Amino acid sequence: MCAPAWQFLRVTTDAGVEGWSEAVVEGNVRAVRGAVESLAEYIVGRNPRDVATTGTRMYTDNFLQGRPRF
Repeated sequence: MCAPAWQFLRVTTDAGVEGWSEAVVEGNVRAVRGAVESLAEYIVGRNPRDVATTGTRMYTDNFLQGRPRF
């Protein structure tokens, strides 16, 4: 039996507010780590309360390249 391949992320704002999340694709720890590092540019410097806009940008810029935007 394989041990879980969980990765936990801690995000801290410049105001000291901290949040935690889990990033996992079983058996693909390196791929998830690479995705997290790549997507970090969409988080750094953004308003932490504007989750909808940040999430939409992360999705459209990475998965809808060359297609119409929402």
